[in-house]
Formats: sequence, structure tokens, C-alpha cells
Amino acid sequence: MGRIAGEVMVRQHRPETAWTLHLLDIQPTDTVLEVGFGAGQGIKLAAERVTSGRIRGIDLSEEMVRVATRRNASAIKAGRVALSQGSITALPFECKSHHETVLLSSDFVRFGFTQGLRHG
Repeated sequence: MGRIAGEVMVRQHRPETAWTLHLLDIQPTDTVLEVGFGAGQGIKLAAERVTSGRIRGIDLSEEMVRVATRRNASAIKAGRVALSQGSITALPFECKSHHETVLLSSDFVRFGFTQGLRHG
């Protein structure tokens, strides 16, 4: 069920995802963190722009990590994308190393996990 919901979200959020990535003006050498990447379409689009930097993503759902891993398999194999299952309150990497942080249609804000976004 999660996979199907993720694919529906990819279609529904396509305009917002493209718009957000356009506004960020992501550069080829940037390091980008996407929080709540869902089915991984935003990761895929960002990886097309970041050719010598890195894309990292974290999502609460194990199923979405599996779906996004399949969608981004070539970029993961090339070492440009790393995806993790977990919470923003316990990131598995150093947060200060990211040029851009993206939250697209994420429940992190609704469920009060935004305190994990504080730089510090």
C-alpha cells in the first residue's frame, strides 16, 4: 500500500517538486538534504542537477526508502545519492554540511518535528 501511495504522491506533487527545485537553483557541486523524500522523485530530479556533489535523504517510512532506492538506483550506485530511514531528530550525518535542505509535502512540520531543523 505504501508504494502505491508514494507513486500517487509523485504524480500529485510533480509541479511543486519541480518549482521548489527551480527556486533552490541547485548547482552541480551542491550537497542537498531532502527530509521526507517519499517515493524519491525529488531526489531523482535533484540528482540530475547535482553531478559532482551529493544528495542525501531521510524518510520515516521503510517502504518509501525501498521505493526511492529503486527509483534512484543508478545515482546511489554512482555514490551521488545516499538514502536513510529515520527521524530528522537523529540524522545519520552532519547537518551543517548541506547547502540546501528540502521539505516537500512532508509531515515533519505537521507532527512537530521541526525542532530538529534548527541549525546549531
